[in-house]
Amino acid sequence: MPENEHPEMRDRALGALALARASGVPWLATMARVQAVATGDASVVELRIGCPGPSDAGLVGVAMLADLALGAALRSQVGARRALPTLTLTLELDPDPPRPWTSVRARSEPPRGGLGRTHGTVLSGETVVGRCLATFAVPGSAARLDPLPWEVPEAVTPPAHSTAELLTDAEQAVLTAMPTLDAEHGRPWADALLAKACQDGPDGRFLHPNAAMLNRSGQVQGAVLFWFAAASSEVDGHLVSGHIQFLTPADPWTSLLARPVTVHETRRTVFVHTEVSQRGQPVASADFVFRRTARKP
Repeated sequence: MPENEHPEMRDRALGALALARASGVPWLATMARVQAVATGDASVVELRIGCPGPSDAGLVGVAMLADLALGAALRSQVGARRALPTLTLTLELDPDPPRPWTSVRARSEPPRGGLGRTHGTVLSGETVVGRCLATFAVPGSAARLDPLPWEVPEAVTPPAHSTAELLTDAEQAVLTAMPTLDAEHGRPWADALLAKACQDGPDGRFLHPNAAMLNRSGQVQGAVLFWFAAASSEVDGHLVSGHIQFLTPADPWTSLLARPVTVHETRRTVFVHTEVSQRGQPVASADFVFRRTARKP
C-alpha cells in the first residue's frame, strides 16, 4: 500500500453509504457523521459533525451542517416531512477561531408569505465562531419527504446492511478516491473529495458531480454549490463572509461551471462574485469576502 493511503477512509465511506441508504440522510452527511445535540428547547435545533476531528469536513462541512440545521429548525414548525427548497444561504465565519468549529445551533421564525427564514450560530464548544442564516421556500402543497433522523425525536435509525456487492459505478468511483484524501496536506477530507472532481477550463472551473454530492432529492447539494463557488476563486485566505442564491436545481449528470470575478481587493481583504451555471443556464449566484492568509505587500 502506498505510504500516503488511508484504507480506513474507504471503509468509513462504505459504512456511511449503507447508513445513507437506510436512513435517507445524504451520503456526505453520513460520512461526516452528522448527529443531533440535545438542546432542551424544542424550538432550537443543534447538529454537530461526529467524524474524528470536528473540522475534518472543511468549508463544505460547515455549509452542509448549517443548511441541514437551518432546514430542520424550520421543519420543527411546519412539519418534518415538508420539502423546503433552500433559496439563500449565508455564512459569516471568524477568520481565526480559537478552536475548530464543532456544531451549528439554529432557530426559525414563523413562515410568512410562503417563505421561511432561519438563523443560527456556528459554535466551537460554547464559543460562537460564526453565524448563518437561510431563506427557504415553503410551498402550499409541497412534496413530502421521509424525515431525517434528527428531525423526529423518536426516530430509530434502521440497521445499515452491507452495500459492498451493490455498488453503482458512481459510488465505486467515490470509494476509490477516499483512501488518498487525507494525503492532501492541510485540506479537510470533504473539501479534498470535491476538489478531486474539479477541473480548470478556459472559461472558469468545472465541477463534475459525483454520488457523494447529492441531496436526498437526487440533486447537487446546496452546500456543495456554496463550496464550489467559493473555492473556484482560489484566494489564499480564509472565508469570512459568503452569501449564495440558489436559482435552479443542479442535476448530477452534467458538469457545473463557476466563473469567479474579483470585484475589489485590499492588502488584507478580497471581494469575489461568482456565477455558477450548468448547460449555459444559471444555477447559483454568490458573493464572498476573504481575509488573506498573509498581508499583500
